[in-house]
Amino acid sequence: MEIGTITKSLSHDSIQYLNEYWKSLTKTDNGLRHNAETLMHLPSSEKFRNIIYGLVGEFFPNYEIVYSQMYADYKPGGIHSDGWIDQPEKNMGLTILIPFSCNYDHSATIVFNEDSEKAVTFNQDTGLGDNGTETYEQKILPNDGKPLDKNFYNLYMKHLNLQYFPFSISSVLYWKIGNCVFWPRKNFHMSAWFPSENVDRKAVVIHTNVK
Repeated sequence: MEIGTITKSLSHDSIQYLNEYWKSLTKTDNGLRHNAETLMHLPSSEKFRNIIYGLVGEFFPNYEIVYSQMYADYKPGGIHSDGWIDQPEKNMGLTILIPFSCNYDHSATIVFNEDSEKAVTFNQDTGLGDNGTETYEQKILPNDGKPLDKNFYNLYMKHLNLQYFPFSISSVLYWKIGNCVFWPRKNFHMSAWFPSENVDRKAVVIHTNVK
């Protein structure tokens, strides 16, 4: 179980609670989305912890949570990995993403086959500047890419400044409220394009390590 979707992983009550809990949290703005730290850096409610640890314990019993954050996108993000930042980690596991509010039908996370165990981003090189994953090392895309499929680019990646692309697509994981999607933390991934006006996209993201 490396990349995929688990359907009906959250109850209606849990979804409602996450939306209410989000309203109570202090947010920061990284230029592409509003973030609210949870679990690791701030006290969290018992119910929130029960929801998150309950989901991971039921569907991902071989993994332990090392980081959690709630966020609301207002612009689509760039290509990055969720690897280690300060010190290498021996047992990196999965990134688990749990949408709890979404009104755009084509909302998705694109996962690539290529990876980096260190957390890196290509945001500057693809036109997003310092917005987004501001604690990740900025890298330049390899220059051995192939021309992009125009239909795929226009649907999913047109927020990025790309002529050629060096990575191969593993999966397009569509968001649906109540489901969760997951992939290896080290794999490069990105938000699919979505319109910035009148879109509501909120999710919990969890980083795990293998127990």
